[in-house]
Amino acid sequence: GARVYGQFFVDPTISFRAINFAERLNTSLRAGSLYPATPDPLLGYIPKPGRHTSWDGSQVTVNPDSTRSNGAPPLRSGSSYLLAVGDSFTWGDQVSDRDTWTAVLERRLSLPIRNGGVFGYGIGQSYLRAKTLIESGGPPDVLLFGLTPDNIERTALAFRTGVVKPTFHLLRDDRLALTGVSENEAKYAESLSLRRDWLRPVRSALGYSFLLHNVLNRVFPEYWLSNRFSVSAHDDGLAVSCALMSEIAKLPVTRKIIVVQYPAHLILAGARPEKLSNLLHCMWKAGLQVVDTFDPLSAVFDADKAAFADFYVGHMSPAGNQFIADQLEPHLRSALPR
Repeated sequence: GARVYGQFFVDPTISFRAINFAERLNTSLRAGSLYPATPDPLLGYIPKPGRHTSWDGSQVTVNPDSTRSNGAPPLRSGSSYLLAVGDSFTWGDQVSDRDTWTAVLERRLSLPIRNGGVFGYGIGQSYLRAKTLIESGGPPDVLLFGLTPDNIERTALAFRTGVVKPTFHLLRDDRLALTGVSENEAKYAESLSLRRDWLRPVRSALGYSFLLHNVLNRVFPEYWLSNRFSVSAHDDGLAVSCALMSEIAKLPVTRKIIVVQYPAHLILAGARPEKLSNLLHCMWKAGLQVVDTFDPLSAVFDADKAAFADFYVGHMSPAGNQFIADQLEPHLRSALPR
């Protein structure tokens, strides 16, 4: 039953394979071959330039500036361009270059879109990524800032998937302070060196069960995939994420759109996570335009469950990314200069 569920809502390419799912994933993000990453002193890691075959067979091309290709030669349209940042849903995990929603929108709008999404990023990293790409490429006509609900918790982390990251903190006067990559690495080095992979013999046996792997990975992922550990620097993820919305609003871009996406299980749950609902209020308070895909996705699920299932392969499928582009296109056409 778990594998049938996984075929529709987790990953149809691996759900029925006889593999050790846990050992396959038990590697740090930078150390393994799951994602093309390279170290970065500010962000922890960025996509590694070059052509890659991702873990599920999707074809990934990373440009020299560490943005992802949209599957075609870059469009030339003067200085006009759009910039997208965010996590793996913006990056386009589990689909090839032409099937990300940035690629779909680039073809429809005939305007260059730089896909600056990065797998595993939290809101703080995406904000820093936006600043970096704006400084290197100039202000875009529109900034598309993608996020998913778990980005709120990621924002409080000092390490995620075995890789150090920068962490924003709130000071007593509600100002944001940044603890950098090198500081976090030095601060937690001793405690991380004491981590023991005591679950290895259990994982080597139970990891072949698709059901047990997914249950254990949700209940205590830091131990089940001990090489992909995460370390929390504080428990103020929501407050910091709210403060970052105000910083995003200050970026030197005329139009900014927050794009909120959801993994399938949150649509099946039938309600937005409470922290995400609170963060939406922070976005509106900061004056940011928001495209929240929860209601459109829920409407498809209620009307046609087979169509909804076709939207996901764990992350969004090509059909799912087409749907996200459908939600964004009218907002972009009204936002772009005529």
